[in-house]
Amino acid sequence: MSRNTIALKTIITLFSTALPGTIAYSQSVEIRQITPPTSNNSEVVWPLIEVDGTGTKRYDRVYTKEVDIFVEVFGTGRPKRTEGSPAVGISVESGRTSAREAWQKKSLFKVTFPYVDPMSQYVTGSRVSPIKLCNDKLNATKGAARTAFLREGVKYNYGNAWKARVSAQWWTKGLIKEERTYDKDAQLFARIVCRPLLGPKVRTKTSTTGSSGTPRTSAPQPTRTNPPPTRMNPAPVRTNPAPVRTDPIPPPPPPSATPGDLDVRIRGANRNGPGGAVQMWVYNAGPDPARGCQIDWRDPVSGNFTRVATLPSIAARETKQVANALPSDANSRFRVQCANEPASANGNNGYALP
Repeated sequence: MSRNTIALKTIITLFSTALPGTIAYSQSVEIRQITPPTSNNSEVVWPLIEVDGTGTKRYDRVYTKEVDIFVEVFGTGRPKRTEGSPAVGISVESGRTSAREAWQKKSLFKVTFPYVDPMSQYVTGSRVSPIKLCNDKLNATKGAARTAFLREGVKYNYGNAWKARVSAQWWTKGLIKEERTYDKDAQLFARIVCRPLLGPKVRTKTSTTGSSGTPRTSAPQPTRTNPPPTRMNPAPVRTNPAPVRTDPIPPPPPPSATPGDLDVRIRGANRNGPGGAVQMWVYNAGPDPARGCQIDWRDPVSGNFTRVATLPSIAARETKQVANALPSDANSRFRVQCANEPASANGNNGYALP
């Protein structure tokens, strides 16, 4: 083998050694958003954008001041020709946190940043005001759906609101140390809460006016100069017992009835109502009528069920549509409960809104 051939092979070997291993390098770190409810993560909360209004007809301000984001970060492989542990950091908007320990195992991190409007889902590189989003949703509703919106508000998920980035910095082996940085991005969603506009508002200034429109003032009370007169005779003593009501008010009905032969379930639901309102149908498969039925909705924030609709009775083999306005949150979970349905028939009472 000639000297020129040996020299050429040496140059190729040195050149290939200096290049980073791109295949293994691209698999070094991962990041993903964590949302409640998750087991063993009771501290995880939704990234909320709460929108409110000073009046009763439209939204005009964002209540949220800071946003909490929960992400899981973990290493998936070491880039070639690197040594030691990487320096890992997470950033969301102006929020930053270190995540060095994430390389050994999957770890959960919280990043807090001052509120900024979410990114637009239609115009690249621009942001959208959640005030406009809530007003647009409100303007799209009419009649009973609009009244329910104003009284109860609306919650929904907004995808790709912000971007999280995890950066892992490695040092190469050898005499000359070089830094290798790998960035991985993850899109984050927010939960937009359009608060109820109807109902009591927090007032910072109040005044009382008379019929003339001027502030009502009260005259100073005169100062008593003489002591109040002393009663000379004792108060009369009642000699007869208080009259007894002969027609007592009947007690309220019991909360549950004797179990019957029935099986109630939510037959179906969709968002095809006016303005995207939720429509739901409930079916009674049993030969006995169902009585004292209600629809419960699971609050994704607290995890508790809240009654959102009532159905006094459902006849045997009858399908009845729920007339009340229902929450339209993504991944909403409902359940139907009837006072006289046996416990053995409760296994199919739940329903997840698609």
